[in-house]
Amino acid sequence: MMTLDCHIDTPWQFTKQGWKKPRGSTFTFDLRQRQASAVDFPRMKEGGLDAAVFALYISDTMQDDLGSYDAWEAILAQISWLHLQPGCSLVADRAAAEVAARNGDVPIFLGLEGGRLIGDTLSKLAVLALCGVRYLTVTHNRNTAWADSATDAPHNGCITAFGKQVVTEAERLGIIMDVSHGSDETALSIINMSTKPVIASHSGCRALVDHPRNLSDVLIQAIAQTGGVIHIPFARRFIGPSALGVIDHIHYVAQLVGVEHVGIGSDLDGAAMADGLEDVSCWSRIRDGLSDAGYGEDSIDLITGGNTLRVLAK
Repeated sequence: MMTLDCHIDTPWQFTKQGWKKPRGSTFTFDLRQRQASAVDFPRMKEGGLDAAVFALYISDTMQDDLGSYDAWEAILAQISWLHLQPGCSLVADRAAAEVAARNGDVPIFLGLEGGRLIGDTLSKLAVLALCGVRYLTVTHNRNTAWADSATDAPHNGCITAFGKQVVTEAERLGIIMDVSHGSDETALSIINMSTKPVIASHSGCRALVDHPRNLSDVLIQAIAQTGGVIHIPFARRFIGPSALGVIDHIHYVAQLVGVEHVGIGSDLDGAAMADGLEDVSCWSRIRDGLSDAGYGEDSIDLITGGNTLRVLAK
């Protein structure tokens, strides 16, 4: 079974290092070589991680500085950069990922983190779909004009009429709605109107760590009822200071809604990691931890990739 991490922020590292470089200069960020980033292909292999969803992300501050056009251009630059990475193959479904792996490439799916990046332009969703983007994280740390964030002051209450158009159009295009970062009300609004599985790409369990970005039991159950998957991060603020927190959160979801509704979305390169999970070479510790906790190979295969691949199937 292919292992798959549903949320890695490495394109953001590229953007921070490379955006606004002098014209004609070259970028030195290379996924084939070890570097300051927590993620590269050699360490993915060490950690037993076969594939990943790379989040296309521009911080709210950077979006403010660049303006909407240049922020959108930066997202397209991230996609272009990934296309130019030797050994990397951008894929949109399981079959393509398996072909890429057989050819010796690392399969990379794409997600867009933060609905603010589409503004009020639905046609941008079609562009993203053509580029292979498979999920849309509804907000980031700040509200959008059409949806509230879990970490901003309530503004819309739930998704607006335009937000409902976003959900409908995303589903039509095969883009999965991701409620990580969304407020409880926003998440429930999306779940209640969705006709396809909804995911949380990188969220823990609020019952274990009381953080507004983590999911209540009600949200975990609602996501599972859509056929979706809750992906547990490695970030210490969501799962606690130790790598064992990942196992605890996985176990909590599995006990609440079943092993077929839990996966991993590490948030590597996007947040401070729990001890023992500092870079992608540590990924195999999750398989080991699940085995130590009594999970069988079939269940471990589902958690470490199978469930996510099911949802990503077109």
